[in-house]
Amino acid sequence: MPKLKINERTVQNLNLEIDEHKKAKQSALRDNDALRQENTMLKEILHDITSQEDCWTDTVETKTLLWRLKNLLNNIK
Repeated sequence: MPKLKINERTVQNLNLEIDEHKKAKQSALRDNDALRQENTMLKEILHDITSQEDCWTDTVETKTLLWRLKNLLNNIK
């Protein structure tokens, strides 16, 4: 194997480092997309739970819980 000049080795090392950063970026983007999908699903579930008021009992505790859930949903949006 022929000897590489110092500049050629440096360029090769930098290219390897660039490839590693690209892989890390792709991994972070995949994780971000998964979290975004999970967040959307949780918002939909919370909306479904709070939209059906007739299934909640008329006690103070449940009405307070329902109010808190609706408030949480509004703050998330």
